Amino acid sequence: MNPPKKIFAAGCVAQLSEIPGLTKTLTVTEREKKSKEKKMVRKRILLILSISLVLLMAAGVSLAATINIDASKTVGINPLIYGNNMNTGSGNDTDVGTGWGAWDPNGLSAKDGKSVQDVVDFAQDAGITILRFPGGCIAHQYHWLYGIGPYANRPTINNGTHGWIDDTDNKYGTDEHMAFAEDAGAEVMITVDANEYWDVDAGTNGEWVPATSREAAAWVAYLNGEVGDTNVIGVDENGKDWYDVDHWATLRGDPNYANHPAPYNVTYWEVDNEVWDNYDSVTEYIVDFNDFYTEMKKVDPTIKVGAVIAGRYAWQQTLIESLGDKTDFIIYHSYKPLIPKNQNITDPVDDIFRAVLAAPTQVQDAYTFMRNIIEISPGSSARAQDIELLITEFNTALRNEDPNYQHSIGTALNVAEMLNYLMVPDNKIGAANIWEFTSNVFGQVKGLTAPDYIVRPNQYVFEMYNYYFGSELVNTAVTSDTYESIDFYGAKAVTKYTAATGDATLRIRLQRDPGTNISGDIWYDDLVIRASGSDDNLLTNADFEDSPEFTGWTHSTDPQGVTSSIDNTVSRSDSNSFKLSLTAGNDPDYDANMYQDVAISSGTSYEIEGYIKTQGIAPALMNLLTNPGFEDGTTGWTFNTVTGATTTIDTTVSHNGSNSVKVVFDGTDVNYYHTVQTIDNIDPDLVYMLEGYIKTDNLTTTGSGVTLELSDDTGNSASTTFLPKVKGDTGGWVYISTNMLNPADNATQLKVRLRRYGGDGTKGISGTARWDDLRVQALPKYYVPNIEVDVLDSLGGVNKTITLDGVLGTRDWLKRIPDRTQRGTPYLSAVASKDASGNLYLMVINKDNTNDITTQINISGYVPPADVPVWTLEGGSAFDANNEIVSNVVKVNSSSITGASANFSYTFPARSLTAIAFGLPVPAPEPIGLWKMDETSWNGTAGEVFDSSTAGLDNSGYAYNPNSTGPLPNTITDTERGQVGSFPGGDSVNGAGLVYIPGNSSQDITGDLTIAGWVNMDIAGNNHI
Repeated sequence: MNPPKKIFAAGCVAQLSEIPGLTKTLTVTEREKKSKEKKMVRKRILLILSISLVLLMAAGVSLAATINIDASKTVGINPLIYGNNMNTGSGNDTDVGTGWGAWDPNGLSAKDGKSVQDVVDFAQDAGITILRFPGGCIAHQYHWLYGIGPYANRPTINNGTHGWIDDTDNKYGTDEHMAFAEDAGAEVMITVDANEYWDVDAGTNGEWVPATSREAAAWVAYLNGEVGDTNVIGVDENGKDWYDVDHWATLRGDPNYANHPAPYNVTYWEVDNEVWDNYDSVTEYIVDFNDFYTEMKKVDPTIKVGAVIAGRYAWQQTLIESLGDKTDFIIYHSYKPLIPKNQNITDPVDDIFRAVLAAPTQVQDAYTFMRNIIEISPGSSARAQDIELLITEFNTALRNEDPNYQHSIGTALNVAEMLNYLMVPDNKIGAANIWEFTSNVFGQVKGLTAPDYIVRPNQYVFEMYNYYFGSELVNTAVTSDTYESIDFYGAKAVTKYTAATGDATLRIRLQRDPGTNISGDIWYDDLVIRASGSDDNLLTNADFEDSPEFTGWTHSTDPQGVTSSIDNTVSRSDSNSFKLSLTAGNDPDYDANMYQDVAISSGTSYEIEGYIKTQGIAPALMNLLTNPGFEDGTTGWTFNTVTGATTTIDTTVSHNGSNSVKVVFDGTDVNYYHTVQTIDNIDPDLVYMLEGYIKTDNLTTTGSGVTLELSDDTGNSASTTFLPKVKGDTGGWVYISTNMLNPADNATQLKVRLRRYGGDGTKGISGTARWDDLRVQALPKYYVPNIEVDVLDSLGGVNKTITLDGVLGTRDWLKRIPDRTQRGTPYLSAVASKDASGNLYLMVINKDNTNDITTQINISGYVPPADVPVWTLEGGSAFDANNEIVSNVVKVNSSSITGASANFSYTFPARSLTAIAFGLPVPAPEPIGLWKMDETSWNGTAGEVFDSSTAGLDNSGYAYNPNSTGPLPNTITDTERGQVGSFPGGDSVNGAGLVYIPGNSSQDITGDLTIAGWVNMDIAGNNHI
């Protein structure tokens, strides 16, 4: 176990300070019941706007798109992607111990408290399926034992003094969280502390002590253990006795504790959160993970235990290779874009949100990359299909406070697109948790008590997927125009491929480059090359359905080791696909054996995509090093002498074979780079990695440990900032890998060094380090079958090549597109689904800030009804519209389609999320409620527009100040319109709660006029709201 380490705010988005904002009144609507297959027990539809009369201004120029739905092809959606995060405390005196308003800690213990029903309602409306606890970076220092049992026994931890994480009085602990989750109908995910906690009983006034695996095991026992289980957990390295499983299982059933005799059977357990700031290297975390994994599984072998992965290749490769034989899931977080707090943002709003909405595709690239590592790493490949990805935090992090971009319609559309990617079967997402449910900073619901709740746009996104989306994903293909976007705080710039002068032809090749032996099968289907904004696929027989079978394609004899065919048993759509079978023991060059040419026009942008499915695609490992295991002594290596370190070939200790390199450090602060090998004739177009094994014995230093370094001959080096650095006593051999190196264009050599960074004279190092079984290779993705598109001139010369990467291992159908420098972001994206009753749903995102998009919708395998309900999340005049100042600017509007069929068109509003529920009835206009507004009910002087809620610019209830001197104006302008809030209700006799509009006055309306209100479902009582 590593000693306690102080942690820093960098890399931990979750404990940002509060964003100040106005608290507005939220009127919670009545909800109607609806029958629909969902995990949640409660099923209430949020009727956002019941009656709306809107005089629309002219819309932007309408773009065009097409959505093709094949309802006969379905695959299940994991319901746990609709997860969320909750905090135990946040440092605000008014919400300590309430889980940000989720719990009322009234009384002496959890049994006296209760979930706050309004917050339970919000959770059920959002369809939250799994709730993570204790929430983000507080897990680094969370001692779960302080959050169970009688409140009088729970200490307040002032982390403002003891550390930097928020204070908590521990009144929202494990007992309360489990009760709230049960009320909400959600599962629970637990993040255990592998770092440290403040022990109130240690020392004179308490002190930091290491968190231990036995503490985590006891938490497993408390939640999952069986009474009568005498499995001993034992005493940890802090001297604390954690007893046996029965002890904690019995305590769980105590009325003063959880009062829950039955086990909770929590499945998912994370070993800490965002640990890259807690550990000097990934190898230290791996040691701790193995300890925690072993102890926790002793208590309950059925749980799933996961390891944290960083966004850096060295961390990912090292962790997966080292833990692939045991970890149940890999944990990845994404906040893209991530704006530093209080940053002054001057970019135009439209540019910002183009980047925000281009970011989810880049996160999908990361998912694919990690799955490639899992599929091909020797340590994980045998279990690749069993290792899940868990995205336990995701969101944007637009932390500028003014304007508040974080809670805007633009961010909501980003979250919707993230949900669409989380559904992709090939990603194997075990669960996902947006950050976060309730809080002032990131919460999708803000406010601690009614009526001060603000429903933010992200909440509406989850409500729409909960109520208006099914449980099985349906094949959907979208064509729309695309856009380019700027580089913006982690969201990389996206640029289209636009044909330059001299570009005459695109040649698409289904191909594979040689380099190492390979085996496995790959299928291609639904290939597309089209001009941006056009629905016409320039390819002939792009789905391989035509006869004869290679119509449109140039197909030549297969080289040795390859068998190509049209496969009528596997397809993404229709019946056929193109298949390559690769026989083990061969290194084929399958270059121009299957291609098709299409003519293009200079100045036109083109979109390229295709789908790939694989079975067991496995390139053989290669090694560019000579004598990588030192079995031939120093052959291939240069050994230079340096003061402070002695280098020899050790013939007594090795990882494999007989030999290793041994370096003995004498205590000097040595900068060691003196064992080196040069690799000639590299290809600068490839990306290289270095991996190997290190063993240390009593390697003591206050500075950097030992590692590996990879560089090219121009001085370009793989980033060394986060490379694994090993020290201490490893006990055995540990695996490490370097960050990837993309050589400079003029590089011809690679250099590999055994490395220790130091030399400033203050951080001496003593002890022994050994290296063995080193490997340098180009990333395996360069040797797998892929899609390449050559841009040819009029004479057939290649101007450039666009690559759509292949994938490794066994993968389901996965959409492949070029990298972000050769692809645009589609303005329109869509996913379709079915529920258990066979009803069809379509969810569509329009990412254009200005333009509506008229879309042709084609449906096969399902006969839609003529009349279809529609719900649209929209609002405000721009992407940054939010509900922080004016309530419900961003809201869900309902409408309907009349005359839907297998082929019809629909116009999706600018910057919107739209749900079309083909299987649900259109809500009847009568008699779902009563709305009182007629000429005889108005009250007041002609020209007044009045409501009895006293809303309005001056809180008088008037659209303008009726007491102003002079004649009343007869024109209501945009700035004078009433800003109607919550109607108090009342009866029709006294007129309370009514909107009054003069019946005999002439009104000239400039801009939009919306007359809308909440409908009371109490028809019998004739009550109108």
